[in-house]
Amino acid sequence: MPKKFTGENSKAVAARSRKEAAKKVEAEKKKQEEEDAYWRDDDKGALRKQQRKEEQERKREEALRRRQENRLAHDEELNSLAGKASSSIKVTQAAIEATKRLEEERRKEEERERLLKEKKVESESDLLEENVNRLEVEGESARSVSEAIKVLSTDSPVVDRHPEKRLKAAYLVCLKFLFTLNASLVGVLNRGCFLSFTRMSRIDRKAQPDFVRGVMN
Repeated sequence: MPKKFTGENSKAVAARSRKEAAKKVEAEKKKQEEEDAYWRDDDKGALRKQQRKEEQERKREEALRRRQENRLAHDEELNSLAGKASSSIKVTQAAIEATKRLEEERRKEEERERLLKEKKVESESDLLEENVNRLEVEGESARSVSEAIKVLSTDSPVVDRHPEKRLKAAYLVCLKFLFTLNASLVGVLNRGCFLSFTRMSRIDRKAQPDFVRGVMN
């Protein structure tokens, strides 16, 4: 009959203890490795985060630098355009002033020519007025319409400026008339007729007989 086992085998216990210790060591080792791996992952994540942060900062600074450069270039372009515009405005203003001066000189020249023409016309008009606007009838001159009417009017009494000429003609007519009547009377009446007509020519013409006025006229 087999022998009844009353106690625990020390070898088995020792072997089991060694296995358990080995498992425990293995578990702790694994746990340590896991912890190390975890921390290593955290370090990598932190590093990546830090790298990303630095990259973002670098990009931000680069963008800021580009914006500053663009702004400076824009300001320089504006200043350049402003300078060109100012120069253009100055040139345009100078051209306008020159045009104004030329226009003023042309206007003055036209005014001088106009005045010279008017002066020439006035001189010619003066000559025409001296020759045309002066009416003279038997020694009477007129420079206006009223004076011309007065000179040409038949209602106004006419002054005989040369009565001796008319008297001589009347005397000759009288002699011819008397000669036809009687030639002998010519010598007798010669002096008396002349004296008579001389006296009559000195009185008012309205008081002369019709015959004498007819002969005198």
